[in-house]
Amino acid sequence: MPRRADNASPDPRAVSPVVFGAAKPVRASGAIVEQFREAIFDGRLKSGDRLPSTVELSRQFQISRNGVIEALRILERDGLVTVRRGSQGGAIVAEMDSRPLTDHFHLLLQMENVSIAEMLEMRSVIESQNAAWAAERAAQADLQPLTAIVDSYDAVILEDGAGGPTTAMLDIDEQFHVAVAEATGNRASVAFVRAMLASLRRMVVDTPGAFTDAPVVGVRPVLEAIADGNAEQARMAMLEHIGNFTRDAAGADPLTTRADGTG
Repeated sequence: MPRRADNASPDPRAVSPVVFGAAKPVRASGAIVEQFREAIFDGRLKSGDRLPSTVELSRQFQISRNGVIEALRILERDGLVTVRRGSQGGAIVAEMDSRPLTDHFHLLLQMENVSIAEMLEMRSVIESQNAAWAAERAAQADLQPLTAIVDSYDAVILEDGAGGPTTAMLDIDEQFHVAVAEATGNRASVAFVRAMLASLRRMVVDTPGAFTDAPVVGVRPVLEAIADGNAEQARMAMLEHIGNFTRDAAGADPLTTRADGTG
């Protein structure tokens, strides 16, 4: 049978040669995991809550202790519980964080060969809208942490912002954008912004010469527009700020640099 040339298009009708094994019924541990997830997500179980012993859980679920242990391993892998060993050990509902989402998101970007330019383009859409929403929705309680972050941002720029972004600036910039997302009251936006910024930071920091030495521009105009309740001005100020970041990252050749740091 003739071999297909390397540059030939694959036959869309071709069936993958992968062979699967016989399907098995859903494991009891999977049903346990789903019950725990539902209890955590609907608030019945909260961060810091200690779960019953594996013996007690085995009795409640009416399955073997090994099935319970397997379920706890899955929950621990997913970052939902922390399992401590020893006489004072046990399973405790974990503090929720965005690291699992960030890791999966960055992996997806690498698989899709996404460039820094594409990330910045998408970021401009999401974060400019967040700024507008924050101007429309932010309460006084939201403005207080935002103001503190911007004050710190200005201090960092004054100290060492003349030569381009530093690690301290990237840290405070990330805090600012997450705080703007929180001020929108949209939890989906907060989770996505956390993952997006962490992934973008990996892409830029892992790229040699990613930043120019242009002076860094602050974010106070964004704060002022949000405090004034001016949605359109907040949107434009955020776009200008992100545009400055794009300029600062020009050394990364954003048209070609990908999520894995290659061209």
